[in-house]
This record gives sequence, C-alpha cells and structure tokens, in this order.
Amino acid sequence: MGRIVVVTGTDTGVGKTIVAAWLAWLTPRSQRVALVKAVQTGADPSVDGDEAFYRSALAGHPITTTTLATFPEPLAPSIAARRSGKRIRAQDIARCCREIAQDHDLTIVEGSGGLLVPIDEDTNFADFAGALGANLVLVIRPGLGTLNHTMLTIEAAFRRNLSIELLVCNGLAA
Repeated sequence: MGRIVVVTGTDTGVGKTIVAAWLAWLTPRSQRVALVKAVQTGADPSVDGDEAFYRSALAGHPITTTTLATFPEPLAPSIAARRSGKRIRAQDIARCCREIAQDHDLTIVEGSGGLLVPIDEDTNFADFAGALGANLVLVIRPGLGTLNHTMLTIEAAFRRNLSIELLVCNGLAA
C-alpha cells in the first residue's frame, strides 16, 4: 500500500484544495498519485467542487481524482449527511481510501474544514487520519488569529499522536 497524507486546515477556506493539488503537482510523474476529496459538502464534485478544481488545475497530469461522499449543504459532513436524510460512516470512507492507496504510491486525502470537524457521530478528521496511519499536511492562512488556530490544531494533533509532515501558510501576498 502506498503512503497516505491527509490535508487539513485550521478552519474552512484556508486553501486545502489548492495545497492538495499543489502537492499532487509536485510529485514526480513516475509516481502513481491519487487525489481524494473524502467528503464534499455544498458543491457538486464534478461541476464546482474540489474534484472539479483538481481536474482543471492538474490537466495533463496522470492523477486519479475522486470524491467519496457528497452532500448539498455547506456544513460539517455529519450534519450535512443528517440533514440530507443520508448516513455517512467514516470507517467506509477510510476503507475506500485504503483501497485507493493499494494502487497508488501516494494518496492525498483532503478533509473538510479543520482537524476536529466530525465526519460522523463518532469520528472526526483527526480520528480518520489516525485510522489511516496518515501524516498530516496542515494548511493555515496569514492573519489575525492564525497563531492561536495553528497552535490549537498542532496541540490537538500531538495529543492524538498524529504527525504533521508539512505546515503550509497559504494566501501570502507575493
């Protein structure tokens, strides 16, 4: 099985999608790469969701892209699933990620919101990353509150024995 990394952020809108695509783009073309959106909420994956962005940004790169679950309202996955009358199970999403990783050297899994956002009633993205044995890529934004949000996320990861492989500050003016 190939390596799995989970891209998470200090909150929503920090640029996880851009960073996930960037990581895939940086990977040598000799590597088999999968770019997975674990749960898409509030968008159609193929039209205006993260998977559509991956495909557009990485046109011409031999990368597998997929979205494992999607819900219409832009809410935390557990809430979006409940409000749509559907059930989501983090263990099923994790199983799919492991299956994808069997055929790839690197599987990049993008989370929703921050590290402690619930996927289902019992599992958040930190639990999910731990179940996958994945390292984290933590995306932060510059600005007021960043130090606090970043340190809280690092502390939450540390307390759960999760390794942060890379910290990316996205959105700095050039």
